[in-house]
Amino acid sequence: MMDTSQGVHGPLMAAIFAVALSCASAQAATTIYGFEFGKPIALPECPLIPNMPQIGGRKDYQITPSYTCRWDPQEVNGEPALVTRIIWSAKESPLAVRSWQANAIELHGGLAGFDFFTNGVSSQSIVLEQLTEKFGPPTSISHERVQNLAGAAFDSITALWRGGEVDVTFYGTRNRLDRGEVFIDLPEVTAMRGQAVRALSGPKM
Repeated sequence: MMDTSQGVHGPLMAAIFAVALSCASAQAATTIYGFEFGKPIALPECPLIPNMPQIGGRKDYQITPSYTCRWDPQEVNGEPALVTRIIWSAKESPLAVRSWQANAIELHGGLAGFDFFTNGVSSQSIVLEQLTEKFGPPTSISHERVQNLAGAAFDSITALWRGGEVDVTFYGTRNRLDRGEVFIDLPEVTAMRGQAVRALSGPKM
């Protein structure tokens, strides 16, 4: 009898290996709200306010569009990056995102950074849970006691995710109790943000 094991198993193993590679590639792709890092942001431009004159090329967009869209990208001073604002429709806005909007940074034609405000103390547990579900346990987490003008005290969470394809930073509150902030960046953008903060801080004493 002829041994056909190699003839059968060869194509079969090749097919299994191809599927495994495909799955690994899919798992490696990092996304946020459907936007994939390294890929262009495929959204239509937001609608303009009707009958609003455009002075000096400035565009005035509708604040509450009926569909999810983006503003025209703008250059970042001194950086090879473009920043665009993403506006979700009321029906499509993610639960964690405050005011239906986020900022996206594009480098080399693809998404490289993403940040948005949250609703602060009232939503920080939910936001932390969602980020942990997507990116795994944070590499570090800390709590700071903060209080409002009436003297009521709250725990404010700061969580970091490092060592993966993207750096994630979550501030449960950001300068006020009703607003937090999330940054999800490729390491290159993390470095850019750090340089910008240091520049605003001025020279050391």
